[in-house]
Amino acid sequence: MTTIEQLKDWFSKGKTPTQEQFHELLDSYFHKDSSLPFDKVESLSDFVEDQDRKIQQLRSDLDFIYENHSREIARLRQRVERIEQILNL
Repeated sequence: MTTIEQLKDWFSKGKTPTQEQFHELLDSYFHKDSSLPFDKVESLSDFVEDQDRKIQQLRSDLDFIYENHSREIARLRQRVERIEQILNL
């Protein structure tokens, strides 16, 4: 891969880049119509992994909340049933 400094030197004022140098320039960058490779985006992998951890934590939290509310709902239903039994006597 050609460095930015080398590219700047080839295309600096007064110089005439060769066809090969021009091709190096084009090959050094991604065209807007091209797909950007996932592994070429700095820190994207870390960002995606962090988001995945957050999603997993949210799922865990939701499971915990559902489990605890389900128990509380069951307890409330039992209380209601007891009250109904008392009132029916």
